[in-house]
Amino acid sequence: MNTDSALIIFIKNPIRSQVKTRLAKSIGDAEALNVYIELLKITQTLASGFVGKKYLYYSDFIDLNDTWNSLEYNKRLQEGNNLGERMSKAMQSILKEHQKALIIGSDCPYLRMETFFSAYQLL
Repeated sequence: MNTDSALIIFIKNPIRSQVKTRLAKSIGDAEALNVYIELLKITQTLASGFVGKKYLYYSDFIDLNDTWNSLEYNKRLQEGNNLGERMSKAMQSILKEHQKALIIGSDCPYLRMETFFSAYQLL
């Protein structure tokens, strides 16, 4: 990967009753929020090893005071009526600035850096 590579991370703002809602039906809203926060930590750890520009797209509002360093992550707001449209708009925007970009969600705990390398080689 080179510095013209970009990583787009889509996250939901960690708000009780708004994250992991299907899981919350069986474990409750508070525990579902805890699960989501752990998934965010895993994603953040993985992304910290990415060499290239990193973009963090929030679902509801840009949180300048969260644990995602604003110097490391370019923070933006998702735009669109559904997930597909929001992803498409983010990708189109980033590809105006970079030759290659990957987009991931915040709840993929089994992703590894090797997956990023492989994906970029295929692009």
